[in-house]
Amino acid sequence: MNRLALTLLGTLALTGFARHAAAQTTTGTTGTTGTTGSAFSQNLEVRVDGAELKNESIVYIGTSRCQPGTDFTFRGVSYNTGGDSISTLELWASTSANCQMASNRAQNANVTPPCWQVGEIPSVTSTAIVTVKAPRIFERDFVDETTECPQVTNTAYTVYFVPLSAASSTSPSSPNEPISGVQQLKATFTLNMITPNAPTAVKGNDGQYSLRMEWSKASDAKAKSEYYVLWDLADGMDETCSNTSLKEGDPPPDTDSSETLLKSGDTVGTALDLDHLDERMVDIGEYVAATVIHRDVAGNLSNQSTVRCLQRVETCGFECRCAMDPECSPGFHSCALAPATQRSDALLGSVLITLGSMLFLRRRRA
Repeated sequence: MNRLALTLLGTLALTGFARHAAAQTTTGTTGTTGTTGSAFSQNLEVRVDGAELKNESIVYIGTSRCQPGTDFTFRGVSYNTGGDSISTLELWASTSANCQMASNRAQNANVTPPCWQVGEIPSVTSTAIVTVKAPRIFERDFVDETTECPQVTNTAYTVYFVPLSAASSTSPSSPNEPISGVQQLKATFTLNMITPNAPTAVKGNDGQYSLRMEWSKASDAKAKSEYYVLWDLADGMDETCSNTSLKEGDPPPDTDSSETLLKSGDTVGTALDLDHLDERMVDIGEYVAATVIHRDVAGNLSNQSTVRCLQRVETCGFECRCAMDPECSPGFHSCALAPATQRSDALLGSVLITLGSMLFLRRRRA
């Protein structure tokens, strides 16, 4: 084998090794700090009022998940207790600091530490479980069960599981470092408590078999932001929809307590239809009011967009209705014939008239 071939083989081998090493580096580990691109450690499960949160790259928390009575349950599965040395497993939170470091948990009279305690598990088994109220995580100045979550937008909070040989309360100004060899789990949440913007450029399209609402996405929308339409079926023949309970700029009303409001399904797009108008008892000539709501990725709802007044109108004439009616097809009724058939029959008629005229002229000459 010549020198050039050996050089090429060596280069390929080094390239393959480098790619393998890069893959190992970017893939990350699934140990105490979780997989790459995950908000929670691999062995940590988080539930909010019993519903498990999906472990994505960013886990958003909005107003519906941050109420004074909302329960956050943390469950460390397959937990490594490190033998009998663990005295307590404490939960600490911060927006800026690593709470595994003792200095960030030290309680000094003149300095406010960047971490605050969220909860603790006095006795740890192979599964560590603790439930705390939401404001304990997100409000460092938590007082009691009436404390509310702070009104912040897109602020990241990280909760750390800190395994200790002695509770921090025994020495607040000089807490212990975490016990080595015990997995140190953590979960990061992005809190957004601000009402999102409503969609813009809202318009309504009249129709016979469906009514359509169209809009432009809200200025603060993200790729996974969703929208839905609220339809008010109570306006009847009021062409201004002045009696509707929908109002631009107001929070979305509760549809469960209304007999006339109808909530559509969700979409990430910019249009939704109201169909089955006969079943919804919307007659030709009647009006329906509608508005669009933006639900952001944290689950927060915008105020109502511009309210539009849509009318069910007759857009399909006699021939159109006849074509859709299977009983409207006997004989040579024009609407029962396809355009191509009508053209061919018309051509045949013209030919027959021409032949008849020629025969008539011949007989007269004879």
